[in-house]
Amino acid sequence: MTLRLPGSKRNLFQDNTSSDEGYKQEIKEYVMGIHSSNFQARLDKDVRFTDDSVLIAEAAGAEIYAPLILPQGAVLLKAVVYGNGLAEARTWSLASRSIDQAGNTIIFNGNVNNSSSNPFIGSDIIIENENKQYFLHVNCVQLDRISGARIWYEV
Repeated sequence: MTLRLPGSKRNLFQDNTSSDEGYKQEIKEYVMGIHSSNFQARLDKDVRFTDDSVLIAEAAGAEIYAPLILPQGAVLLKAVVYGNGLAEARTWSLASRSIDQAGNTIIFNGNVNNSSSNPFIGSDIIIENENKQYFLHVNCVQLDRISGARIWYEV
């Protein structure tokens, strides 16, 4: 027996046996793009945007952040932050912050422009929006360019 909400493609329950295994859901993979304009610097004077919306670090040690807003329970698969050749020597971090506590927790570090070296598969990185906030962080040097990011995830 299969139960489905009217107008929905998601199965609420599918029972191929005589036992009641409960809620089952179809898993789908998604890609979220993060535009460079979503990255913000700790200090406004540390960055500028070009006419084509590429973020350029104006100061050595510029720290930039982009919020990561994904569905509750999403499982992260991989991510990449895009930038120019100078930025390839930089690492970025995926971090979380507990809503009721101070301090950040680094979940993952990756290299700019390199998605093949940072799969999360098997890491069980599950988004928990009730208690945490998530963001991308990049430490830049002067003239680094960041053009955006992509996050692959399952729901």
